[in-house]
Amino acid sequence: MANYVYIARSLDGFIATSDGGVEWLNEIPKPEQNDFGFSEFICKIDALVMGRNTFERVLTFGLCPCAKPVFVLCNTLTELPEDSIGKAEIVKGNLNDIVNNLKERGFHNLYVDGGQTIQSFYAKI
Repeated sequence: MANYVYIARSLDGFIATSDGGVEWLNEIPKPEQNDFGFSEFICKIDALVMGRNTFERVLTFGLCPCAKPVFVLCNTLTELPEDSIGKAEIVKGNLNDIVNNLKERGFHNLYVDGGQTIQSFYAKI
């Protein structure tokens, strides 16, 4: 099993602005519409794991354009927005148990997204 992080960060080391915005990513020049390897990377991924804040931000972009399953780490969220049902699933509990359960379900290469979620993975797994 592998856990991957594919992330952009500003020169000061942050992923998002103080209000959670990532609009600055759109200001970066993209010569020839280069996606900097993201398309190739996402082909190797079985599923995405993200926290609630990142999930809510991603919803503003259009849920997972790559059509991969999304697992939202959240102990307080009880239901998903209607347009994400069948595309995402809430997972709760101990991170190691969650990862083991995903592995048993056939998700071996996880793309971990979101600042707090990434930190949790590094600390626990």
